[in-house]
This record gives sequence, structure tokens and C-alpha cells, in this order.
Amino acid sequence: MKIVIFGGSGFIGESLVKTLSQEANAEIVVISRRPQYKYQTLPNVKWLVSSVTEDTSWQTTVKEADWVIDCIGILLPNPFKKQNYQSASINPALKLIHFIAKCQKPKFIFVSAKKIPFFISPYFKAKLRVETEIIDFLADRGQAIYPTIVYDQPKQRNWTTAQLILFANHWPLIKILVKDYLPIQRKILSQEVVKILKGQNSYLSKRNY
Repeated sequence: MKIVIFGGSGFIGESLVKTLSQEANAEIVVISRRPQYKYQTLPNVKWLVSSVTEDTSWQTTVKEADWVIDCIGILLPNPFKKQNYQSASINPALKLIHFIAKCQKPKFIFVSAKKIPFFISPYFKAKLRVETEIIDFLADRGQAIYPTIVYDQPKQRNWTTAQLILFANHWPLIKILVKDYLPIQRKILSQEVVKILKGQNSYLSKRNY
């Protein structure tokens, strides 16, 4: 099974690569704008230096894939890097979707979100925009997964936020308010993706859980 991961150097993508590298029948290709030397010791992992929006060298690899996983995206815009949701999240996803739609083989997984606090609603709207495109162009060959806040110790901000929500969840009155925001460990998300790749059911495949 050949799996292509875009955004494999990011917080979620890195965990996916490590988890999938342990699957005996998996051949993983990480596509990134810069070489990923940290994956050199992982079995069954290769990388390709390419940019979805700036060149087309990734297309041959995607054509040959069984699965394509899109982990590209930003949580907040960064004006200093000239990053916004359109350029950093929506455009790369749409380019992948439209290309895959012309191919016969790959299936597509997009890392979306279950629910987002109102103060970063543009982030959620960007995710919904991509989901609509998946439905229109890929039908049953494409799907989104819906994690809440993804946390792990290497990312201190996420870790702290997750611990606060988990603590609040023990209080009956507050539990109602945080039920849609209960965080998910990064390794658990990766394990759920493996289930999907193997044709098994995953609770992350539906937004309402």
C-alpha cells in the first residue's frame, strides 16, 4: 500500500509518518518543500522535495498512490510569512483534490476539524470549503477526518490547552460546554487513520461523535 503524505513535517503529519512506518506493507512518501532528514532512520519512508502550488513534480507520485493524506494547513494566519487560510490551507487542498479527481487510483483523506471556538471561525470556514470540494469532485474516493484539539508534549501550547479542557471535563456544569472540544492525543489520531487505511471504521470519520 503506497501512502503519500503532504504536510508530513508538521505536528500531525510527523506522527502519521512515524505510525505508518511501522506497518509492514506500507510504502510512505512524504512530500515537502524541504528535505526531511529526520525520517532517514524510519523504515519504508521516502521523501520528495516539491510544493503542491509551485510545481508539478509531485503528480507522478500521487498517480501511483493508493492513498493521499493532506495534513497541510495553518491554525492562524501569519502576515510576516504572508500566510493566510486561502494560500496555506485551501489552495493546496483544492489543487490536490482536482488532480486526484482526474486519476483512477488514489483515495484522499483530509484532516479537518470537529468544532472550533468562534474566535477562530475563519479556520473552520476554510476546512468546510475543502470538505465541499471533496464531496463535489471525489465523492466516495475522498473523506475528511474530524479531530478536536490534537495534543502532545512537544507542542506545549496544545498540551496545556488540552490539560485544561480535560480538567474542566470533570465538573458537571462545565462538562456540557467542553464536550465538543475534548482533545485527542496525536498518537490516537494516527492510529485512527491507520484504521481507515485498512478499511476499518473510525469514529473520526464523522463530525458528530
